[in-house]
Amino acid sequence: MSELRYVKVTNHCEETVEVYLRRARAKKESSSTRGRPSKYTLRPDQETPPLAHHLLIGAKGWKSLKARECIEIVEVPYEWRFGQIVNTSEQPVSIDVAPAIEARRREKTTVTVGPHKRSRIVDLKSVTQRRKLGRLVREKKVSIEPNYLIGPTTGRKGAVASYVGESVYICYECGGPIIFRGSPPTPIHI
Repeated sequence: MSELRYVKVTNHCEETVEVYLRRARAKKESSSTRGRPSKYTLRPDQETPPLAHHLLIGAKGWKSLKARECIEIVEVPYEWRFGQIVNTSEQPVSIDVAPAIEARRREKTTVTVGPHKRSRIVDLKSVTQRRKLGRLVREKKVSIEPNYLIGPTTGRKGAVASYVGESVYICYECGGPIIFRGSPPTPIHI
């Protein structure tokens, strides 16, 4: 699998420009109208948050946007930290994770993956049994597939990453990635 690029689009034009996205959907949709954006409207000298490059390619107006000389597209460095554990063995595999949250006491939880199944999305930094996971990968009993929809942080307080422009936080109970939607804000696991 090729590495995914994250980019920021900056408008250096004198007029307002619209940047459209091909949208990816979360597992649960909120009834709120404040969902993920399908486009960004950039005034002069404004930039988008970090976006997955593949969400821009093929979207409405992408070719004309890319051809404009006053639009700057800059790659943003990012090393993925969320992924799924894929069990390729005949036995169930259990890995302990503990959310890296300073605000609360770290509580351990276990991610169990059945034979030939995938785990939920896991913050790989929260895996407490890294040696065990590394051994299982070397023995080819499991593999780790990165989740490329979760990208660089939005910079908001407490956010560890972004999901198509939305801030991603870590769930206190399971250590998985969550976003907040609706009013009052409701956590949604992604």
